[in-house]
Amino acid sequence: MKLSRREMLKALGITGVGLTLAACTPAPASEAPAASSSEGGEAAPAAAGTELTIWFHWGGATGERAQELIDTYNSEQGPDDGVSVTIETVPGGEYRQKMTASRMAGTAPDVYHTSIPILELATNEVIRELPDEEQAYVREHYLDSTIERMSFQGKVWGYPTEHQAPALIYRRSMLEAAGVTEIPASAQEIRALAKELTHEADGQKYYGFTQWYDNYPASFHFPGIIWRFGGEMYEFEGDIPRKIMVDTPECAAALGWWRGMVDDGSTQVGDLGFTEAWQQGLAIMGEIEPWFPFINLRDGGAEDVYEDLGVVYVRPAESISPVVQSGGWELVAERNSEHPAESDTFMQWMMHEPGMPFSHFIVEIIGSLPAPLNYPTPIPGWSEAMMDGYAAQTAPITRMHPGLKVLGDGEIGTAISETVQAVMLQQDDVEPALASLQTTLDEILERTDGSRTA
Repeated sequence: MKLSRREMLKALGITGVGLTLAACTPAPASEAPAASSSEGGEAAPAAAGTELTIWFHWGGATGERAQELIDTYNSEQGPDDGVSVTIETVPGGEYRQKMTASRMAGTAPDVYHTSIPILELATNEVIRELPDEEQAYVREHYLDSTIERMSFQGKVWGYPTEHQAPALIYRRSMLEAAGVTEIPASAQEIRALAKELTHEADGQKYYGFTQWYDNYPASFHFPGIIWRFGGEMYEFEGDIPRKIMVDTPECAAALGWWRGMVDDGSTQVGDLGFTEAWQQGLAIMGEIEPWFPFINLRDGGAEDVYEDLGVVYVRPAESISPVVQSGGWELVAERNSEHPAESDTFMQWMMHEPGMPFSHFIVEIIGSLPAPLNYPTPIPGWSEAMMDGYAAQTAPITRMHPGLKVLGDGEIGTAISETVQAVMLQQDDVEPALASLQTTLDEILERTDGSRTA
């Protein structure tokens, strides 16, 4: 089974038209969900048998598994809580529009599972912060990068659920056949290895390193690769982005590393897509989030490739500490729900240790890095390679994608994606492309975030 672009983005928690991280990044102000016309505040206690609604975006078999989870709550815990929960399925790309419409009509759900950034939801008064004791719970039980993603103006606004960050995946059998017994420690050595591994056999070309340059990774992975070469993409003052920096030696080195493998002839760029290369068994190394091996390899007709995978953390440039960017989804409460106490009780059942059934669903069904610090191992359904490379090696080095704190990140991501594609297709050179991009991004940042105050 080959997933469509939309299905892949849904699997990662990334949807929406014209946005690179889409539902995981803020929309322009004109697209932001409208604040409800009704006043917030505490509602009177609800009677027993309170009915809550939660928004999920999953359909098909995944939607059925999500329904099983809610059925479990309704049959086992809900009667004790005096609560019954109903799922409303809303495609991820429709969240913003329907969120605005439902709040204006007074039909908003009580709980959202969403990847719209906390910055946007809190600024537009869509959600309420967690109770003090739950803010403390999140700070104590989750990875730092996910806590940062849930935080705005010194408050924690939700529970981190899906937590996505790339690792380096590779074909163990192909490296063994080439006499490679250990993955090199630096990005520069990975480029050299990719060139060495690229070869032709039986009329097929095997690519040393695969690049997903024409879809969301072109922008989602961008700040991470700058970090891996010793730079920073943004300069923040508190929650406010004050400066964006892509016309720098570090950024040029990072994008030059991607482009260099195209110049070496060691990638599939211009020949076939990232997914096709892996499903056809022609890819040897690449960088991608954990959902990809599950959905596109194990469950996508390439189980032999999945079983042959090795996984390690992405390699930084020489002398730079390992780091990788992350993003994902969250469980948050509607600000104007008539049942805030019941909503909190339900979310606690979903997310609290030791059961944390929603975290198990996200990690084991969707395919995500564990966001909780104390996620049990071994992880059901995960290979040893996946557990080692993603859960053990990658999760501890994640940093929140900085675009999640930038109102203009949708436009910024589009501009980055266009620039990266032009460079990777050898239509533009790295340094002039970045100089032009810098001008564009400066304008977007000033227009979208320039009036914000700390």
